[in-house]
Amino acid sequence: GAPVIRSLRDLDDYEVAELVRKKTEACVTAIVFGDDEAQQGIAPSVVDADGNRVEQFEPGLIAYARGGKDIRFNQPSATGGYGEYKRASLHTISAGFRVPYELLTGDLSQVNYSSIRAGLVEFRRQ
Repeated sequence: GAPVIRSLRDLDDYEVAELVRKKTEACVTAIVFGDDEAQQGIAPSVVDADGNRVEQFEPGLIAYARGGKDIRFNQPSATGGYGEYKRASLHTISAGFRVPYELLTGDLSQVNYSSIRAGLVEFRRQ
């Protein structure tokens, strides 16, 4: 019942957050930095080629900080564990619905003929 619905929501929230993170990392390719003594503030302002402040990122963006003399390329982080988390969540969800994981997901990578047959026979008895 409710715990399974919570698990579904949590999995969806996690996937949305992961997608946003990946999209954000893909947008900024590089930022060009440099010393500009006239600039004030704790962080350099990022501007486009016309001198307008960049407020929205887009894929492949190379942003220039005023007085740019150094370039730093974005290095997307490699977050491990996404597949394992998703698989574990889907196992929890399938158990909550009392449906074999393989039927819920269509993932047959961890079964052989005998194990899937035994699981399906038991499922059909319910």
